[in-house]
Amino acid sequence: MNDNNSYKLGKILLWIIAAYHVATGAMVIWSGDVSIRFAKLSYGWTVEGSPELGILGELLGCYAIAFGLMMAVAARDPVAYRSFITVGIVLVALRLVQRAWFAAKIMEVFEVSAGRHWAAFVFILLIGAALALFRFQIHRRTGEP
Repeated sequence: MNDNNSYKLGKILLWIIAAYHVATGAMVIWSGDVSIRFAKLSYGWTVEGSPELGILGELLGCYAIAFGLMMAVAARDPVAYRSFITVGIVLVALRLVQRAWFAAKIMEVFEVSAGRHWAAFVFILLIGAALALFRFQIHRRTGEP
């Protein structure tokens, strides 16, 4: 059964993830000052701009845009592109491991409180759980891995 209309909530989630990554990737590439303010507003991070950080940000912005586009493709047809959803789950898992493993360093370097850091961690965890549930729903309905 390949009824994409039955996946509306999952598709909305994928579109939100896609839009977020394309927008933040573009922001980092084209406006370092705006991305620094965004980091403060969304994560509570204090970031000092530098030419080196700008170049690294531009590189990461390209990856964010590519990932966002991949999630947009998956949102258009989640059954056909379910492997892209799996990649999204892996990325979220890696982000969670990185945030947990380096929590003390992240809080120190970015001068962010533990509460703010772990709140962002839980938010990312919830996004990952929603993606995993959606991926499981596709598997359950199609019977395909």
